Amino acid sequence: NRAATVLVRCEAELKTDMDYDLFGWAVGEMLGLKVPAFVGIGRPTTTQLVKMNSALNTAGQVRMYHIPGLTPEAPTLEAAFQGKKPAETVSITRQDLRQVYEMMNYGSSDDVDFVYLGCPHYNIEEIRKIADLLEGKKCKVRLWVMTNHPTYKIADLAGYREKIEEAGGLLLSGTCPGLLMGKVMPPSDYPDVVAMDATKQDYYITGHCHPHKVQVRYGTTEDCVNAAITGKWRGEWR
Repeated sequence: NRAATVLVRCEAELKTDMDYDLFGWAVGEMLGLKVPAFVGIGRPTTTQLVKMNSALNTAGQVRMYHIPGLTPEAPTLEAAFQGKKPAETVSITRQDLRQVYEMMNYGSSDDVDFVYLGCPHYNIEEIRKIADLLEGKKCKVRLWVMTNHPTYKIADLAGYREKIEEAGGLLLSGTCPGLLMGKVMPPSDYPDVVAMDATKQDYYITGHCHPHKVQVRYGTTEDCVNAAITGKWRGEWR
């Protein structure tokens, strides 16, 4: 059951973390439990793979995939399919990614009152990026950044936690929106407009906060940090 069954051709150029996140969602929603082999997605970074993986298993239930020349069981496309022909071939276009983006970025208000990052948990490079973006600035609204415990300790030693806290944000470990079941704060203080940079947490947070209605602004990490500093949403997928 490890052989690929679906050939997925990416016809959109994937450059950013957000692009891979959108691609993962589009594929997961389309394939469900099927095993895809991807062509045309470039060589994603570790961060981009995590974004894509979490989206694949949130929009669908894609448990494994092959990238010829990159993943261990697929030195070639033929090897990914174990010599068989694909049962089907699908294409993911920029319009498919646009549709996912518009679905995820469904907030109508530009007034952001909470920025929630790190589901999937941020790695040390992502935390460093947040610290650099916040250096010398102050958050106007609440900013929470989630990571795992070992990475939290490294971020603390590196001074990244201190930079985030000096700006008014919080670096937290050991949980995520799913585990919190929406209880990120007292119900009387629930946010109305939340900014996020991952389709996974975008999908889960609204259900966990039910019956409180939450609007989500979805964008890049830079868009979200800017929203934390200004309290305004200015994100756009380009």
